[in-house]
Amino acid sequence: MVESWNNFNDYNFSNFGGENREQVLNRHIESLKEHISNVENNAQHTILFVGHSRGLNTLLAYLGKPSLRRKDYVSIENIQSPLQNKKI
Repeated sequence: MVESWNNFNDYNFSNFGGENREQVLNRHIESLKEHISNVENNAQHTILFVGHSRGLNTLLAYLGKPSLRRKDYVSIENIQSPLQNKKI
């Protein structure tokens, strides 16, 4: 279990009342798409997402970005194209 804790590409906590990777990723992607569509000109706006390690690192792994540790942050520009071109 400890080894899989840092694996953000394959996990399943549904047996413990949690979510699996696909559920977490779908929730985060839908949230991003909703926020992006609500901004008229994405190039001139900033969207800040704050969350817990598992969810954010699952999204970052999906986008091909390195995982975050406590107090880290990452800036991602032009988020629309990675979301449109990738499959879960």
